[in-house]
Amino acid sequence: MSEPRLLPLRPKVSGFSSAAAWLRDHDITAKRIAELLGITETHARQLVFRGQWRVSQPNIPAVLENPFRPPADPFGPVADELRDRLSIRPRIDSWTVTLDKAERRGLDDLEALVEELGVAFWSGVRHGTGLARLRAMLQYIGRPAHFRRIRILARLRYLLAETYTHAGYSSTAIEQALTSMLLSKAAFDEGSETLDLERFGNVALLISQSYLLRQDPHRARYYLDLHRHARSRLGLPLGGEYLRQRGSAAFQTGDDEEARRNFTQAMAVLAETVEFGRPKQRYEVLNIGTRQMNLAGKVNWEGAQELLQYMLDVLPPGEIHISMNVNWTAACGFSTDSPGASQAARELLERHKGASVGFGHQATVAWLLSLTPDLPHSLQTAWVRRALYENTFKDH
Repeated sequence: MSEPRLLPLRPKVSGFSSAAAWLRDHDITAKRIAELLGITETHARQLVFRGQWRVSQPNIPAVLENPFRPPADPFGPVADELRDRLSIRPRIDSWTVTLDKAERRGLDDLEALVEELGVAFWSGVRHGTGLARLRAMLQYIGRPAHFRRIRILARLRYLLAETYTHAGYSSTAIEQALTSMLLSKAAFDEGSETLDLERFGNVALLISQSYLLRQDPHRARYYLDLHRHARSRLGLPLGGEYLRQRGSAAFQTGDDEEARRNFTQAMAVLAETVEFGRPKQRYEVLNIGTRQMNLAGKVNWEGAQELLQYMLDVLPPGEIHISMNVNWTAACGFSTDSPGASQAARELLERHKGASVGFGHQATVAWLLSLTPDLPHSLQTAWVRRALYENTFKDH
């Protein structure tokens, strides 16, 4: 059966079990939850029950995660039985592989083709439209033994994982990312090239982000530590994205002071970062820190509105950063004591409701934020902070 061209990314009520359980734990009746979600009271009770008892850990094969957990050495060699699971040949085969001139040229072409997919990555994120062409490339890799071909496979799995992460399909994203991480480790086993260890660390960062989108900051921090250790082995500094995720983990645990400190550092580092010969753009720097700091600590409703207007002015319609800033700006409005700001936030979500379409996580956030004015005022601030990391697709 062929895969659908587009991911189903309209928020499903069945994915709101954790949100329903949170509401019930905060004395919102099942009848009121049903009214808020537009379902029957019986269905609401079922959602609450599932949300209270569902295990937060995603359904990830242990064989993929155990190599990164004690007592295993996260940087140790990939065992042959695991290599078979990864669809790469035993290590003994890699030692006997030699490439002639034509094979080296073919690998050069294949690497260039995959990197072209990486450059065009963002064009395939919305609705998951890029997944089909990424998966189509897998057939050209086969069951590799040479470290360069394993590296290409790792890169493809990374791009698949990143697409699923932005879609909100965090369980699938984590599984793809763990596979990529193990492949990078296998490529490093054979080639001992720093590029593979650097990519190993970058995948750990992606896994951390997927755990943050599951509201699991503790597991996220574990993979952030793996990223930090990989960078340390290479003698490389930590980047802005690492610091942003540290800030997000602190934000989720209620430590706004630590969150703001990390977001500030993330902006400073990113502002000095040059990738592929291009310095980071101002909107990227603001999005990595100012967006969140407008809500962490003292709410800056005016600053959030100014930032959103800037994003609308400089970014093309449909860009994911617009949906992010719409949602965080609305969250700021709902987190004030001003009825006017709350009304403006509600109107903002309605006016830009198309911005989140095609991005599963952002669509979930927008939908749940729209319920905020219908909740007791005493719960609204806590609800908003939770809604920003809710994700109806997290178990997919």
